[in-house]
Amino acid sequence: MRFELPTLREEFNSETKEIVEHNGTLDCELNLTLDAQQTWEDAFPELSKKIGLFDYVEQMKDIQIKDQATAIIALKIIYCFLLFDNKLSFREFVRMFTLSNTKYFDKLANTLTDILQAINKRNEDKKKPY
Repeated sequence: MRFELPTLREEFNSETKEIVEHNGTLDCELNLTLDAQQTWEDAFPELSKKIGLFDYVEQMKDIQIKDQATAIIALKIIYCFLLFDNKLSFREFVRMFTLSNTKYFDKLANTLTDILQAINKRNEDKKKPY
């Protein structure tokens, strides 16, 4: 499943003394295989010793993205379920998103919420007996 994450790059224009915004998107592919668990273990080794990715998804399924802390939780989960054309570390991934612009943050939060809901639905579907 392919989707786009909104990105915002900001530059300071020294001539106008203003911040210039460049809106973009990150083309992503959702990876709902067991490989996501391996990404979880590689990217977050300390956290993965305490809880598995799919259990973490279940624990955080009702999370409301309303601030930096909840956005980071959502980005950690989503990062593990993404395939990138060029490999990105989690730190490189989160640097693509700014939380200082309210309009952008709302757009990002809505997108992250939609993606988390899709991940949760798939997670729930896997628990149903056949």
